[in-house]
Amino acid sequence: MVKLNLPTPKLSPERKSLIKRIAKNVIKATAFGILFYFITKTILSMVSTFPSSFVPQQLMDNFTFFLQAELVLIVASELASGTILDPAFTFAKALAPLVVTLSSIQYAAITIPMESAEATIAISVNLQQVLTVFAILELVNIARATMNVASFIIRKVK
Repeated sequence: MVKLNLPTPKLSPERKSLIKRIAKNVIKATAFGILFYFITKTILSMVSTFPSSFVPQQLMDNFTFFLQAELVLIVASELASGTILDPAFTFAKALAPLVVTLSSIQYAAITIPMESAEATIAISVNLQQVLTVFAILELVNIARATMNVASFIIRKVK
């Protein structure tokens, strides 16, 4: 058997700390991704049990898209933690709910049919005002994310 005596590369302390930070980010991103994936699956399975007349299909599609986009953004944000991309992903995580909320406002009227032996009653609930308030609160999150981006850039310039 031939033994190769290859020199082992010496890692500088900066490289070691970079490797540790990247490994920590990967482990954290994987943990958050798995946790959020199971939470997403649980929420979607619970919501899918509602009758189709209760929740409009477009609203369900928007909600599913939001959860999938949020999962990708959470993992990407954790992977990019401590880099220049971290504030960008934070901004995207703040922007995603706003986009989904604004696209869902037109489908916010929910009808709940209630049947009894004597009659069928349909209760309609319009959630447009609630979603509008939620959209305004998301604008506050976007402003906070913008301030974080500005703060990160100022720290890097110094």
